[in-house]
Amino acid sequence: MVKLILQHMQQITTILNDPTTDTYSVTSTLTYSMHRIYNGKYMICGARNEATLNKEVVLRLKTLNITYAPDITVNSSTYTQNDAIRKVICNPSGNPNIYTYHKWQTQVRYGEIIREFNGNKTLTLPDVPVLLRYQDSGTQLVFTSDTIDRVKQFGEIHKTVDIYINVISYPKFTSFVWARDGTSIKTQNSAKYQSSSSPTIVKDTIHGREVQLYGYNKTLTIHDLKAEDFVNYTVTLKSGFPDVKFTIVLESASVPDTPGNFSQRDSAFTSFTVQWDPGSGGGYKQTFYIQYRVQGSSEWTIVSAGEEDINEQRRRRTYEVRNLQEGKAYELRMYAENTAMKRSNFTDVLIVFTKSSVSTTSSAVIGAVVGVVVTLVIVCASFIVILLIKRSQGKILSKANIG
Repeated sequence: MVKLILQHMQQITTILNDPTTDTYSVTSTLTYSMHRIYNGKYMICGARNEATLNKEVVLRLKTLNITYAPDITVNSSTYTQNDAIRKVICNPSGNPNIYTYHKWQTQVRYGEIIREFNGNKTLTLPDVPVLLRYQDSGTQLVFTSDTIDRVKQFGEIHKTVDIYINVISYPKFTSFVWARDGTSIKTQNSAKYQSSSSPTIVKDTIHGREVQLYGYNKTLTIHDLKAEDFVNYTVTLKSGFPDVKFTIVLESASVPDTPGNFSQRDSAFTSFTVQWDPGSGGGYKQTFYIQYRVQGSSEWTIVSAGEEDINEQRRRRTYEVRNLQEGKAYELRMYAENTAMKRSNFTDVLIVFTKSSVSTTSSAVIGAVVGVVVTLVIVCASFIVILLIKRSQGKILSKANIG
């Protein structure tokens, strides 16, 4: 038998007497704080009076049935990217021992939900290609999608450059090394190279959603760049699983390309639209500028026509130049400038005309005049025909009367 030590309890006893039968009814009420640890334990009530044999206490037992919300533990083995079958088990512990399972959710940093599965006790993760299994967590070491966009990185002669990658690693990698064109780089006590590793928040695409994750930044700093330093650099990460490698192509930053195929797309009364094909930004983010002026004037007006990042997919671009004069010929040219303050050559000068409302009005007037003239001609011709017919009829009547 288990003896409970109860706190915050209160006992109230009431005695009722029935004079007709000279009997007493005694009610004892015990109030106490409930806790899940008391579930399944016993409460014992004992009483006796002078009629009790041998003055023994009469006992009654009550088993406590305390309901409470379940505690949940989730169990799963440690899996690698080579494991096709991966299971996660939900173990609830509550009273009553009958549960309704809600949807499983895949969440990332800040509790963002990226997918859900129907609820049951055991979740078997869907099989996906090996290279995507890291997205289900477990044991993984993989370069993030924003790193994959950095295959090419850029530097300038006689300056310092940082080439870097971002990586997700569970558990954390044990070591990493850099190599230049396949030859290991010694970074310790080196005046030329320095390497570093730091935790960071990285962006990656998980199950089709762009999310933020905890990861690591791996950086190789190269001082005083020479022409021969523009080669391939590879970082190798070790974690007890097969090594993971990523290669970066270091290229020389340069002047951005001159925008190509600069041409007119359409024209209006006070605006026109031009289009062009961006070229390389020279290793930096680039901004496009359009200059225009009324033909014959000396001063150019310049407008910013958009930007393009180094990792942005190239596409044909358009821009509408507004607040222009009607019926004018404009000269246009454009160039690109990157964040290293390097500027491309100008495009050839393009001549574009805005539409004129005056010419439109003149055409309308001319059309109206022509219409009126044509109408008058038709009316006059009809009148002449009628006169001729009447004259002919008159002559016929005259001849008839003479006859």
